[in-house]
Amino acid sequence: GGDGVDVRGVAPVIGLPPGREVLFVAAWGDGATATLAPTNSGARPARTGDHEGDHGVASRPMTLPPLLELAETVADASGGGGDDDDDDDAANELAPALARAVDDVFSSAGFLVEGFASPRPPVRTRDRDDEAARDLTDALDIVSVDATYDALVRTRRPEVVTALAVALARLLDDLDDALTRYWTRVDDEFDGVTVPEEALYKDEMLTLTRAATIAWRSPLMRDAAFGDALVPRLVGVVKKLPPSIVRDVLVPWLAVRDGRRAETHESKFLDPIRACVERRVRRRERERSDRNDLVGASASSSRRARGVDEVVASCAQVVATLHAANAFGAEARGTEAMLPERAYHLDALSDAIDLREEYMRWIKLVEEEEEVAREEAEERAAAGVAAGREDGAEGDAAAEERPNAPPRRDPTTLLDACRTGVGYPRCARPGGLASFCQIPCVLSLEAKSRVLQGEANLQKRHEMRASRDRHRGGEIPFGSHDASFLEISVNRERLLQDATRAVASRSPADLKKPMRVRFSSDGVEEEGVDEGGVTKEFFQLLVRELFLPPEKSSTTGDAEEEEEERSTGTVRPTSSSYSSSSSVFTVDEDSGLFWFRAGADDAPSLSRCRLVGAAIGLAIYNGVTLDVHLPHVAYKRLFGLSPTLADL
Repeated sequence: GGDGVDVRGVAPVIGLPPGREVLFVAAWGDGATATLAPTNSGARPARTGDHEGDHGVASRPMTLPPLLELAETVADASGGGGDDDDDDDAANELAPALARAVDDVFSSAGFLVEGFASPRPPVRTRDRDDEAARDLTDALDIVSVDATYDALVRTRRPEVVTALAVALARLLDDLDDALTRYWTRVDDEFDGVTVPEEALYKDEMLTLTRAATIAWRSPLMRDAAFGDALVPRLVGVVKKLPPSIVRDVLVPWLAVRDGRRAETHESKFLDPIRACVERRVRRRERERSDRNDLVGASASSSRRARGVDEVVASCAQVVATLHAANAFGAEARGTEAMLPERAYHLDALSDAIDLREEYMRWIKLVEEEEEVAREEAEERAAAGVAAGREDGAEGDAAAEERPNAPPRRDPTTLLDACRTGVGYPRCARPGGLASFCQIPCVLSLEAKSRVLQGEANLQKRHEMRASRDRHRGGEIPFGSHDASFLEISVNRERLLQDATRAVASRSPADLKKPMRVRFSSDGVEEEGVDEGGVTKEFFQLLVRELFLPPEKSSTTGDAEEEEEERSTGTVRPTSSSYSSSSSVFTVDEDSGLFWFRAGADDAPSLSRCRLVGAAIGLAIYNGVTLDVHLPHVAYKRLFGLSPTLADL
């Protein structure tokens, strides 16, 4: 800093001989000289000044101005209202010095981490996740970081804000270059051999991660003018961090553990990336639309080209990392996640991509992975048999064990990796995101519904073709198992009995066919062709019968209310409706949610429960929306998740 040579203290530098500690670096222009410690000594020059004032060790003592105090002084002087000439003069005089200090500190990972080093000693715990997060947080004074950013913004000085933006851009570029050199160095050292899971040069990687997290908290990330330049650099750095650093350090640190952290998590970490994706996708779509209007080109068949580039894909991967941190924090607390799932939806991305293309790419990826797993299992089985032939009884024991010990595979999601502390998902690695279906947390509810319905339509067409191939020629009566459709005939007076019998008698393949329903009343079949409306009415009536007890569902009641329930499929529970012991469900008066009635474990009740599951599954599969309100714990059980105290 100042006139002459720019001298900066740094951490060990990638590319220098291993085992040699860097004492100091002198940099000028495009050149730099590093002075290393002797091979038999790790001594460093003693620090000068106190912890908060000293910004590194170099060839001469170097102490930068206290950044926070200087920023607050300029902010207070700039906020005087303009009437006090002395305050304006003070601000004008100090602003250039503040801009230089900002550039010195925020453009250097070493200065940044040292300048915001926490004065508190590290706290050690027995919990692996807490200890990993403390490796990152105990070294930083986050309160001072946020206070400094706030003071710099409050200065309202263009030269100060610009200096901060430029310094952060240089910092992130340097971090990206350092991580590129790290992976090149790792590849050279291991020469194509599998790299150990544990991050190499961990202290160096922690310094880079700390610097990146400080930059991530900057309010400029949320500003449209600066965010479009800074956020792409940031997500590029996060993507290049070693997997074990992300899994064991970054995710636990980002984990939302209380309400205040939830607000910080969303406003400082999540909002900048969501906003960047929104702006980038919309801008690319406008540019493409303008080009098409100019040359008269038609819309591309692939929507991925319409607004989704590598930066947007990288942003989606980082959002998935934040989503894993949110869920990881909830599991650590044993409560519900502080942020809802919709907070991580990237609506602009969901609208821009071709969901069918993404789904087919994902299916192909899954099939390839399954094929590789089958081939590896066959190879292990063959190796076990060969060993048995060669080694006799000892080989027989090996043959029994080897096929049952498949090689460890990377987990599917980052959350799974964080739970076990082992492996890293392919979709989180640079270049590993083949389809956005690998990270469904970023897709909107509408997009997920369309993917689900698209998958159902593909299965329906497959089952229809298979049925036609098996039974060619001849007329097939309605309701036959050989029909290309799942055809159900029900009597309105025996709706439950007929539906139960029809579902129980069909194979899983039959249930995947497109559905058609035919009603009858008083033994006479009703006229009409089911084009979707009859099927919808069938599900609405069935749900009404299943969730309301007989005395409620069979009574007439108010005509207008019954007509509304019939047209919308809405089941309107009342506490008096659930006093009958014949009902499988009860209702919570406060929430209006359905739940299983205590003691409903006899054979008829269990049969009814199976019909409920089949009805809901078939309704979803056939694109029929049902207004059935079950508590969150019911869906957790469907996913195989354990309930928590919050579910009570």
